Amino acid sequence: MLEAFGDSSEYVQAVIFVEDRLGTSQTLELDIQLPSTSRIEDPITLERLAAFSESISSIGALADSASVLDLIHRVNRLLNEDLPEFEHIGGSSSANSEIIELISFEDPNTLSRWLSMD
Repeated sequence: MLEAFGDSSEYVQAVIFVEDRLGTSQTLELDIQLPSTSRIEDPITLERLAAFSESISSIGALADSASVLDLIHRVNRLLNEDLPEFEHIGGSSSANSEIIELISFEDPNTLSRWLSMD
C-alpha cells in the first residue's frame, strides 16, 4: 500500500519515521472523505471502499480491517433469513439506505464510529 505513494512522499517518510522510533503500528485508523458527488449508499462507492479495505488488510503489520461495511454485510444477511450468501452490500442505493437506516435505529451512535452525515 505504501508503495503507491512512492518512497519519497511525505506520507511514506512520516510512516517510516514513526516506525523507526516507535516500532510498527498494529492499528491504523483512516478518515475517508467522499467526494461531494459520491453517496455512501451507492453500491459503487461501497464496492470501492470494500476494495480499499481489502488492500489495507494485505499490509503485514495490520490485522483485518473493520469498517461500516461489516455492519452493512451483517444486517443484509439478517434481513435475508441469515443466509451466508447475503453477507454483502445491498444491490441498490435504496437497499443500502434502508440497511444504514436500520443500523441507526438500534443506536444512532453505532454509525457515528464509522460515518459522519455532515
